[in-house]
Amino acid sequence: MNNLETEIMETANQKAIIYDDNCPMCSLYTQGFVRWGLLEPQNRIPFSQAESADILSQLNSDKARHEIPLVDLAGGPTRYGPDALLYLLSQKIPYLINLVKIPAVQVAINGLYHFISYNRRVIIPANNTVSGFNCAPDFNRKYRLRFIYIAVLIAGLLTYAFGASLENTLPIGNGSFKMLLIAGSGWVVQIILALVFLKQKQLEYMGQLAVIMLLGVFVLVPGILLSTIWASPVVPLVSVIFSSGLMVHQHIFRILHLQLSQSWTWLWFISLQSTAAAWVYYFFL
Repeated sequence: MNNLETEIMETANQKAIIYDDNCPMCSLYTQGFVRWGLLEPQNRIPFSQAESADILSQLNSDKARHEIPLVDLAGGPTRYGPDALLYLLSQKIPYLINLVKIPAVQVAINGLYHFISYNRRVIIPANNTVSGFNCAPDFNRKYRLRFIYIAVLIAGLLTYAFGASLENTLPIGNGSFKMLLIAGSGWVVQIILALVFLKQKQLEYMGQLAVIMLLGVFVLVPGILLSTIWASPVVPLVSVIFSSGLMVHQHIFRILHLQLSQSWTWLWFISLQSTAAAWVYYFFL
C-alpha cells in the first residue's frame, strides 16, 4: 500500500487492468470498474488480447495468474491483487486508504481475495484458453478445502433453518435435525464415493459439489422467509422443486466441465433421493 495517497491522484486513463476473460466473475467486476469511471474502457484488457510487448514486459506472468494486475501505462510499478483493486476503489472511496493500513483489515482482505481467486474457476467454471496467455490459477489445496468447509457450513445452517420453517407449515417435531439428516446424508455418501473412486479429481469434483450445494440451499431462502408469514405446505414444496431442478442442471453442466461421465450425476441423484426416502420412512411412516 506504499505511496497510495500520491498515486490515487493519477487519472483513470493512466492505468490498465489485465483480467481473466475466461472468468465470468472477473469480466463482470472489471466491467463495473469501467461503468463506475475507475477505468477507461480501452484500459480494460483481457489476457487473450494483451499482446503489447510494453504491457507484457511489466507483468510477472506467474503472479498475474493468481492476482489481477493493474499496469501503469506510464511505466510505473504494476500493482497486483488486493493492492490493484483497492487502488481503483480508493478513487471513489478515499477512506479505504486509511482503513487498509490496519494490519488486521489488510490480512482479512488478502485472505478473502486469495480465497476467491484460487476458487474462481470452481465458483463459475471456465475453460482454459486455447491460445494466448493461460491465466488459470494453480490448484491450491488449502483454499479449496476452506471453500468446501465453508460451503458445507453455510449449507448446513440454511438446511437447519429450512427444517425449522417446516414446523410452521407441517405437523413435524424437531424439523431442523430431521431435515439435516434427510437432505444431508446423500451428500455425505457422494463425497465418500468421490474419495474412493475419483483418484485424480477428488477435490475438483468436491469443489463443484460445494457450489451445487450452496446454490441449492440459497434457493430455499425465499421459502424460509415466506413461511414466517404464510403457513402453507405449498411454500416448502415449491422451494424444494426449484432447488432440486437447479442442482440437477448444475451437476450435469459441471460434470461436463470436469469431463467426467454423467453416471456421476445419476449416482449423485440416487444417493440424495434414496437416503432422503430412507429417513422420511424412518421418521414419518
